[in-house]
Amino acid sequence: MKKVYIIVLNYHGYNDTVECIKSLLQLNYKNYQIIVVDNSDTKEEFDKFKINYQNMDFFEEYNIQQSNKKIIFIKALENKGFSTGNNIGIKYAFFNEESDYIWVLNNDTVVKEDSLTYLVDKMENSPNYVGFLGNKLLYYNSDLLQGLGGKYNKFIAQSTTLGVFEKDKGQYDTDDIKNQVDYPIGASLFFKKDCLLEVGLLNETYFLYFEEMDYVLRAKNMGWHFDICYKSKVWHKEGQSTNQDLNIRSEFVDCINLKNRILFTKRYFICYLPFVYLSFIPVFFNRILRKRLHIIKAIFKEC
Repeated sequence: MKKVYIIVLNYHGYNDTVECIKSLLQLNYKNYQIIVVDNSDTKEEFDKFKINYQNMDFFEEYNIQQSNKKIIFIKALENKGFSTGNNIGIKYAFFNEESDYIWVLNNDTVVKEDSLTYLVDKMENSPNYVGFLGNKLLYYNSDLLQGLGGKYNKFIAQSTTLGVFEKDKGQYDTDDIKNQVDYPIGASLFFKKDCLLEVGLLNETYFLYFEEMDYVLRAKNMGWHFDICYKSKVWHKEGQSTNQDLNIRSEFVDCINLKNRILFTKRYFICYLPFVYLSFIPVFFNRILRKRLHIIKAIFKEC
């Protein structure tokens, strides 16, 4: 069985991470190791992991060693964002010659017991140019789809998610589902190690959001493509990993998202930048009404 490293990034989400680990330990595919990277601002949760997982190994970011334990915990020196935190775990997997696949998974997820089996099987039977997979995401404790991938609108630098809020009736269970989306959803990304080694780590520029779209374009330029494994199911507590209300986006997340829309457009679709700027006009009016003037100032700096 091919060796899989599962990267789970914890940021003040101890209970969610514990539930995620519990579901991972029920996987019927057994050749894997879980790497939990604690990105929290304090050591409080890292110490809680030490108490509840006493038989596992714990390392500081600057002193990581190889381990054969089922779960290892790594404390990041500081929180530099989603990509940087996950890259710590990915680098650990790189140093192990046994690693074949790397599964980057949000901590606020619960996986079905056969989800990894389907991911490995899909990759093993895919063309060599398929370097990473997305899967079917559902809302936590429901049969409502969160999505199978996203469609990106270059004119406004925003995405729509395929299948969101629809009841899962198998309506998207087709092998050509990848042709209906531009990118897989970043809450669950299953990588071939060779792809990561060639394309590189997750882009650490964004802090949050746009990592998956950035990776799709970087990989495509090097001849790699993605696919969607609809048989692999993951339930996602959307918003928990950023501590945000689903209806009212936190100011921090709001600012990051808006700035990254401009940054991503400048990097890959510069000719669409005037249209993106125009799409920000109603956004600015909305933020004025919500008394978030400092966000507008931050966006102007990015322009």
